[in-house]
Amino acid sequence: MKIQKLRLVVQIVSFITFVIVVSGAFCTFTAGSMVFVEPLGFFQILAASRFEASLLVVAAGSIVLILVFGLTHRAFCGWVCPIGFIHDIIDRVSRRKTSIRQRSTRYKEVVAVTSICASAISGVPVWCIACPVGAICRGIGLSGVISPIETALITSFAVAPGIKSQRFFCRNLCPIAGLVNLISKVFPRKLRVQVDAKVCTNCKACARVCPMGVDPRNSERDDCILCLKCYEACPKNAISIRFM
Repeated sequence: MKIQKLRLVVQIVSFITFVIVVSGAFCTFTAGSMVFVEPLGFFQILAASRFEASLLVVAAGSIVLILVFGLTHRAFCGWVCPIGFIHDIIDRVSRRKTSIRQRSTRYKEVVAVTSICASAISGVPVWCIACPVGAICRGIGLSGVISPIETALITSFAVAPGIKSQRFFCRNLCPIAGLVNLISKVFPRKLRVQVDAKVCTNCKACARVCPMGVDPRNSERDDCILCLKCYEACPKNAISIRFM
């Protein structure tokens, strides 16, 4: 099976499982005695509670997720995230080509840090109130807990700009992506794509297909979501995936 077909299958299964069947599971879920909370939500809850000792109950599961996110970097964005999946559907339907001129900003890291600080001040997980991922999980599922109108409004905030500029929200505003970028910097090695300079002919085929506007030949690849479109597009097989 080609990688993009496999990725589409993983995205569909993830969406059905964690959005429709198990409402809210993208944000938090329980497995046995362990509670897992996605990294941004965990840090917000930790800050909002003024580092309450009782949160140690959920810390173990959340630390596991932090390690997974840190080691796989932005793979969640490319393979699992429901917002990313909707963006990919838009791209498939519109059949538009990627613009290698699009660039990302550091606003998402600022939004992540601001959300955690605001949670500490207000005592409420601030971003969770308007999180598009959370809105989809809590609104579309079989046991939806928020209104369809609210779900549509919050989701549109993340998806609408992406109609004009590919994955605009993911590249510029998503605090989950911003926090993962910050967490990954702590890890000396993480899953990344690597270009063999000896084999690469600088044809730019990899850069032309990247939905995030990342050039795999550039050492600055924080916004790579490991969708592996570059891996499939390289005519010289110069791209590999490894921990580095």
